[in-house]
Amino acid sequence: MNRLSIFLIALLVAQLLLWGGLEFTKPERSIRQEKTRSLLETEARLVKAIELSGENGLLSFVIEDQRWQDAELEKFPVNQYKLAEFLSKIVDLKRGLPVSSSEGSHDRFEVSEENYKLKVSFRKTDGASLVLFFGRSATIRQSYVRLAGEDSVYIVDVEAWELNVSRDTWLDKGYLRISPENVSAIILDGMTFMKKDDLFRLETENYDQSKVDKFLETLTDLQLSHFVQEEELSMDGSGFEELFKYENEDGSSGQVLTMPTPDPETSYFVRRTDKKGTFKIAAETVKEIGAASLEEFLGEAGHDK
Repeated sequence: MNRLSIFLIALLVAQLLLWGGLEFTKPERSIRQEKTRSLLETEARLVKAIELSGENGLLSFVIEDQRWQDAELEKFPVNQYKLAEFLSKIVDLKRGLPVSSSEGSHDRFEVSEENYKLKVSFRKTDGASLVLFFGRSATIRQSYVRLAGEDSVYIVDVEAWELNVSRDTWLDKGYLRISPENVSAIILDGMTFMKKDDLFRLETENYDQSKVDKFLETLTDLQLSHFVQEEELSMDGSGFEELFKYENEDGSSGQVLTMPTPDPETSYFVRRTDKKGTFKIAAETVKEIGAASLEEFLGEAGHDK
């Protein structure tokens, strides 16, 4: 191979390398990569503690035995799905291009260390911490955010209502739900619903099974509205009365107890004897259960007698 051929090959290689470098580093490619870059650059499975600070106060959650627990209130039942969903959404946020890189803009976007809508702190399994300051709305469905230690402010897909995280936001509202598959009998004001062939039946004739089934859906699927701290109770607990009781397949039993709140037209305090904590439940649910009578379950034949 003569020198000219070697020179031409070397020139071609150099041109290819130059083209490749320009293609890889050209502005539109860098912009595209920056837009898809993760804001936190971590994974949800690596987070072991979450702290939320905002106008509703400070909340802390830690993961123990693969379940999220309230770090301050042992009796608070955390909605596992909702908290995991929130965590997943935050770690999946993309930073995009900054709308500002000036420290002086932090107060304007409400993402400074003293002025923010919500401060989210993650502690990872390796001990590292990640902190985000969420600010005012950027659009209807987006908010401003800043990562602690950085000056840049970004717009992310988080709506304003998602930043209003009171404690009851994370309440497992089905915590006092009764599991019919584990229950052998339910006793309510003298009426006994006995389970037979996977149906709860009344010990009487001529009743409407469909009415019983519908009523038991309300009875067993108790939906909570608020968690109640002990100091919120107006009494020492002596005012609680039995709403209904149940017997389990394993021979154990339990009771659902209620007591009027200061506003009994809206809600009642509620407890389960085999569960921790006191909660609020809609007054209409308590009144519907308390008002149930044998007559309403009788079929047409029963009414004709």
